[in-house]
Amino acid sequence: MVCIVKRKIKKKRKMQSLRFVSRHNNVVHGFHSFQRLLLYSTSTATAITTTSNSTHCYADYLVESLGFSHKQALSVSTKFLKYNKVNQSHFLETANSVVNLFKKHGFDDTHLRKIVSKQPRLLSCNAESTLFPKFNFLQEQGFSESDIIRVISANPTILDFSVDSSILPAFQILRQVMGCHTYVITVLSKIGVRRICTIVKNLLPNVALLGSYGIPIEFIRKHLVRHPGHYMRIPQVFKDVTIRVEDKLGITRDSMAFLYGIDLMCELTEEGILSKYRIFESFGWTQSEIKTFVMKNPSCFAYSDERIKKRLDFLMNELQLEPAYLITQSSFFTCSLEKRILPRHKILLILKEKGLRNKVPSLSSAIQLSDTCFLTRFVLPFKEVHEVYAKQTGCSLKMLSQGSVVISS
Repeated sequence: MVCIVKRKIKKKRKMQSLRFVSRHNNVVHGFHSFQRLLLYSTSTATAITTTSNSTHCYADYLVESLGFSHKQALSVSTKFLKYNKVNQSHFLETANSVVNLFKKHGFDDTHLRKIVSKQPRLLSCNAESTLFPKFNFLQEQGFSESDIIRVISANPTILDFSVDSSILPAFQILRQVMGCHTYVITVLSKIGVRRICTIVKNLLPNVALLGSYGIPIEFIRKHLVRHPGHYMRIPQVFKDVTIRVEDKLGITRDSMAFLYGIDLMCELTEEGILSKYRIFESFGWTQSEIKTFVMKNPSCFAYSDERIKKRLDFLMNELQLEPAYLITQSSFFTCSLEKRILPRHKILLILKEKGLRNKVPSLSSAIQLSDTCFLTRFVLPFKEVHEVYAKQTGCSLKMLSQGSVVISS
């Protein structure tokens, strides 16, 4: 009996000991969890504070040194700090040296705002070792101060590339293909982000392909200047585009419109082209008429659906012109409807109705005249049309009477 009692007492003490240890462990675990939470909260708060300070450091510099608005500065700072860190102790010195380098080469705050908006990390670059060699290279290549400003303002990513491995080979190829320093400047100022590498890899093969089709280099240069990105696609992709120009648009490679067809195919998907077909069909054009129109005027097909609809509505519903005639008159689609076609249409109607001029040209002939020529021949000599023309074009009668009106086409 005594043994049984002793065992019960021993078991009870053991259970109490286990409960104490459990409570102790829970307290310790809770304390450690609290410590971790405290450390995490502190580190998170520190990180947030650091990021916030970095954002303000960068944004404040943009506002105070380059004239950014607070909203613009915050947007650019956020964009920069998403992938980069700012060492505040060195940032101001680095940024100032970068800005001074740009200003030494003729850039003003307007240029710098444009450049930094596109490429925020430039302010954290080493001006001496990273940026100066690029400026020096451009000068050695015969670029004037205005050339450098134009190219870098349009495409600051050029400063990301190595002179020896990327920029120099790209310049050599561009000079070889374009044959003119001015064309080189234009292409460099138009190519998009990261296009420098594609010049080296893709431009020569694509130009060689067009040359094998018998297309003169002068024509190729003309289109390269207008749409350089189209001709820097991967060679196989570019070759597929040329095949689709023949298969889908019916434009043969010996046609003067072939390169315009390439531009169209590079700008529109096949669904986009079908959408244009449906618009013309809705105005009564046959498949054959549309195809003939595209073959003759592929660039006219690249305009927005809304522009084409508005144009066809005026030409066909108001002027009652037929597809067969419109196919031969690309200027009806390329000239501005509001600023050129409608004003000149109104003037010709008044001259004809009032018998103010013996011979009134057709609208297609009139819209091809320069502003000065049209004003001199059909507007200035007839006070009866001054107010109408001024209202249509948005110019003042005073400017009109002085003959100093220039209307955008």
